Formats: sequence, C-alpha cells, structure tokens
Amino acid sequence: MFVKVFRQILDSTIADDWQVRHVFEDLLKLADYKTGEVDMTPRAISRQTGVPLDVVERALSVLEEPDTDSRSAEEEGRRLVRLAAERSWGWRIVNFAHYRDLKNLDLKREADKFRQQKHRASKRDASVTECDSHAMSQSVAPKEKEEEVKKEENGSPSAPRVSDKSSPLPVSTRAVVPAVRNLKISPPVDSQERPDASLELRILCEAVGCFGMREQRDLHEVMQAHMKLSGVDAAAAREHMTARWNLLGEHSERLQWVWGSSHKFFISGKWNLPESWPWKPGESPPHDPNAKRRNPMAERAQEHFREMDNARLEAERYRAEKNAARGA
Repeated sequence: MFVKVFRQILDSTIADDWQVRHVFEDLLKLADYKTGEVDMTPRAISRQTGVPLDVVERALSVLEEPDTDSRSAEEEGRRLVRLAAERSWGWRIVNFAHYRDLKNLDLKREADKFRQQKHRASKRDASVTECDSHAMSQSVAPKEKEEEVKKEENGSPSAPRVSDKSSPLPVSTRAVVPAVRNLKISPPVDSQERPDASLELRILCEAVGCFGMREQRDLHEVMQAHMKLSGVDAAAAREHMTARWNLLGEHSERLQWVWGSSHKFFISGKWNLPESWPWKPGESPPHDPNAKRRNPMAERAQEHFREMDNARLEAERYRAEKNAARGA
C-alpha cells in the first residue's frame, strides 16, 4: 500500500522520538486505504515491518496517549484509538481520512483545471467559426451585386429581390450563414475519454505503489484489458484492482509466498484469481461476495491456464512415447 506522508510530521511532537515516528509511518503504509484501520497484532506489525517487537509495543503505547500539543483536537490529540475496548490489538489512525482526502482534493483540482482549459478552447473554436461565417457573407454579397449590375447593362430583366429587414444579407447568403454558425468542432473521442482514465490510473498507481514508467504502462494495459473484458469503466476497474491488492496484503500470512511488488502481481495474470494464489496447505481463499456473478475475465484466464496444462501434458506424453520408441 502507498500513502503520502506530509512534511509537517517532522514538526510534530512524535518527531522527538525517531522510533515512534518510524513506527507511525509504517502504520500509515499498513492501514486500510478506506477506513484507516490497522487490524493487526503488534507481533504481525513487527513481522511485516522488520521493527523489533519491543520497539513496536512502546511506540503503540505512546501513540495511544493524549497529546495536548497536537494540531488536531480530535480524540484529545491521540494518533491511535483501539478498534474494540475488549481487544488488546487493532487500531484506527485518527486523522488518516483527513490527510487522505487532502490528496484527493489535489487530484480533483487538477481535473477541474483540465476541464476549464477544454471549455475555453471550445469557446475559442466557436468564435473562430463565427468570424469565418462573417467573412464568407462579406465575400458573397458583392459578387451577387456585380452579377445584377451586369444583367441590367445587358438589358436582361432581373429577378425581383426579396427584402428582409431582419438580415442585411441576400436570401441565398442567409441560408448559408446559419449552417456555418451551427458547425461544432469537437475533439477526437480519445482526447475526451483520456483525462478520466488517466486520473484513475494515477490514483491506482499511488494506491498500489507503482511508480516507474514501464510499470505504470504495464498497469495501464492490465487495467484496459479488465475494462474491456468486464465491461466496466475506469473508476470501477481501479476500485476492483485496488481491492485485489488489499486482499493480497490482508492474507499474505496465509500464502506460501507473495509477489515481490504490485507490478509483478498484476502482470502475473493471476491477480483476479484468488483461488489460484499459492495458499498454504489447509488454507483456502476468502469468501468473495461477488463470486456468484459471472466474471468473463476470470473465466478466460482459467480457460487459458487449462489450455497450458493440457499442452504441457501432451508434450510430456509425446516425449515419453518418443523415448520408448527409441529404446525399443
């Protein structure tokens, strides 16, 4: 899990004890992204972070104490509160949601800035279209007047003019100008859809800790494939992929091994198949409330793995027959 740590933590009271600050920053990384809860025992926290158990227990005790010098008056300045009074483990980070929303507000401002730039560009295009239509009307009117003068000089009767006080232009020109003014220059479909998908991809990369250009490109391809196979939008794909990454973190102790990074996890092809994860003997994947729903992506992945297993068995059978014929 990835979380932003603001610089002002170095000016807080917990900065006086570097071990307490270090443990608190580790708790930010281990916390649930939506609730800010760390539902783990001190021993599990020590095992996950590599910090000695006695240091973890002392830091937790300090973070649970009231702090009159804290910037936040909520919970009397405590950094952690117990999830349940009857348990000796499991905490909620008090101000986790506040700082998480600060990050989301920055992303929202950036999206609003892009939409404003797009709106201004469309207004400029509309003004250019009106100028072109006005220039067209100015060029058509003198040409018709010149033709009428030539007909009068040749003695040929001219057609009666239809006057319209509402418009100074001839009838033929008035039919053209509204059509030109109603033209709308719309950008390509890709440029309209790209901002939302790009924003969701950035949020996903920050949530799972994927920062390299190549890693983000691969994650974008996985996200696009999931959207295409499942028929969901970018926001739903981002929430589903984040939930799978959080599920892996919650049950990492029940697995024989885990993928070294989120990039390796998502490109493995098994990120959406918890039943194919390397569970320890006697362990099974957690119950999925959406298991009854049809998942085309999971079905195709399972079919792909079955085809690979069949191809491997066929190759082994062919080699065995060839070795037997050679020995005979």
